[in-house]
Amino acid sequence: MLDATVQLQLPFLLLAVGSLLAVALGWPRRHATLVDGAVVLAAVLLAAWPILDDPFESDTLPLRVALARHAPLADWNHPPLSYLLNLPARWSWDPVVVRLAPLSWACAQALLAWTLARREGGRAAGLLAGLWLAAELRRRMGVQDLGDWDLAGCFVLGTLLWLHGRRPDPADARGRAFELAGLLGLGIAASWLAVVPAAVVAGVLLMRRRTDGVHAVELAAALGVLALAALPLLRVVRAGVGVRALAVDVPPTGLVDLALQSPAGRAPLMGLPLLLGLGWLVTRRREAWALAALGMTVAVPAAVWAAARTTHVNGAYYADLVVPVALVAAAIGTARTGSWLLARLPAWFHERARAAALVLAALTLLLPPAPNAADRSPLVTALPELARQLEAEEGAVLTDLPGLPVLLAHARAVQGLGTSEDVAAMGTLSDLATRVRQVRCADCLADAACVDAAAPGWVVFGRLARPDATRTCALAWLDRCTPLLPPGDDPDVVVARCAPPTSGSPPASRDGSRSSPAPGSPAPPSPTPPGSPPPGAPPGPTEDGRTR
Repeated sequence: MLDATVQLQLPFLLLAVGSLLAVALGWPRRHATLVDGAVVLAAVLLAAWPILDDPFESDTLPLRVALARHAPLADWNHPPLSYLLNLPARWSWDPVVVRLAPLSWACAQALLAWTLARREGGRAAGLLAGLWLAAELRRRMGVQDLGDWDLAGCFVLGTLLWLHGRRPDPADARGRAFELAGLLGLGIAASWLAVVPAAVVAGVLLMRRRTDGVHAVELAAALGVLALAALPLLRVVRAGVGVRALAVDVPPTGLVDLALQSPAGRAPLMGLPLLLGLGWLVTRRREAWALAALGMTVAVPAAVWAAARTTHVNGAYYADLVVPVALVAAAIGTARTGSWLLARLPAWFHERARAAALVLAALTLLLPPAPNAADRSPLVTALPELARQLEAEEGAVLTDLPGLPVLLAHARAVQGLGTSEDVAAMGTLSDLATRVRQVRCADCLADAACVDAAAPGWVVFGRLARPDATRTCALAWLDRCTPLLPPGDDPDVVVARCAPPTSGSPPASRDGSRSSPAPGSPAPPSPTPPGSPPPGAPPGPTEDGRTR
């Protein structure tokens, strides 16, 4: 039997290597465009298949489903277009169903990348761009977390295609301006970060106004979209500064994080195609679309790095927006460099060189392993039963998971015990929010009053205070309470019901010692958990509200 990871990799690699070999041999000569487009779509579907049924392990996913159903304009942290377009999320809570819309955006983005690379670099470049983007799908935000990166990326690539096909015809200036305003405006309506590529495009048009015959109405369209987006974006940034002030335990994104988020972080061999693509953009910077692509690949990571210093931006994955652009450039640069080298080699060596290039390309197409049932948090299996128990009895819940009220509201809604409106309201419409108390595991174990407050009631700990204290902290609660989850030798999630305490002393661990706070451990957090919107801000999903 093949290993599960190999089983996931094999179909994708067979499709990728077979299609690259067909291109190297010049097959098929008829209907090549149709065949290559079908290969790119098939590669995206194969890459996405293992993650389509992943359960909701963080509060972000049920929040996004509920907002798509009831309040697409209520999220302070994200623009509404991805919620408005996710129609399947209004029909079902099933993970496969709600991921259909993000999957369609990923397919569209891969086809756009394939089209742009094919136009500029030929069949090989187009196929490489589509396959490389498919290989990134399992590690990028998008399909798995219902994110808006692929949707926004479609408009970013669409803008580059608009620049690539633009012709300086004064008679059609108004039509071009309308198209540009639509692409830039819809991109920003999908992701606030798309303001950066829009600003780059406006800057390129301004620089090339005379040499490329940019009409004033085209420049006015780009600047007008930026002006309209300025006020709502300023509100988001101001709210994000408040969230950042609370999230003192979240380190800002660093340059190493951004580098690891690039395609080279998945396959180190991708570093060479990326360098070739960057070099190719530099040599073609006289073309408006190439200059815009070069500016985007630099400006977006720089903006993410700068925003992480003061706002709620706390992950290098924000730079995912520009990954498709970098891959298009890498595919064109690789294909162009390969053609240049082949032209300088003896004719008898051409086939061997093509085979060597095929092997190298196949190595860059290795996929990261997809999640599987063994990697899923045991909290996912315990939440439905916990929701039913809480429905039938009174009792407080002590937890270190800021998103637990949302996850419980989701579990109740799926079972018909509550409504999806409660999920959209972050679990505040029922009594869940008043019964759930945020604490730190180690601090609570050392506090007799905290222990007393949990009984009778429940403890749910999934983010244990310190990795080296995981075992002591978790096992102490398992000794003290009756676990809902099967106890393991080294549990990382605790869901247990606690009986009334027999004394005010902290519980003992399995080795008989008393738990005490770790030296230098931080003080308990403020009532507003990190990642939540600041007081007065409308509700919305957090970027770091994960259960693991």
